[in-house]
Amino acid sequence: MSMREDGPSINQRQLSAVDGYKNFSNSMASRQLARAMAELRESAAGANYPREVAPSDKPAPSPLPAGDRDIAQQAFLAHCTQHQMSGREASRLYAGAKAFI
Repeated sequence: MSMREDGPSINQRQLSAVDGYKNFSNSMASRQLARAMAELRESAAGANYPREVAPSDKPAPSPLPAGDRDIAQQAFLAHCTQHQMSGREASRLYAGAKAFI
């Protein structure tokens, strides 16, 4: 066999191998996409979507009465609110200072 005969047959085999890989990857991708779409459809069917706030919704409950809180925490939070610190910042500071109180 000469090189001229081998050249086209090698190219033909390479092209057929490339076509085979393309077909395989396309079919795998389409199956994976179909499976993902089916899972998405199933999950969306039973999903609970958030709703708008209705006028009948009650606001968040008020904080605990003063008698139920720790006295040291009350004093610390009162001191921090004098300096216009948010309740969250004061709570974090109290949690850090609690070991020393």
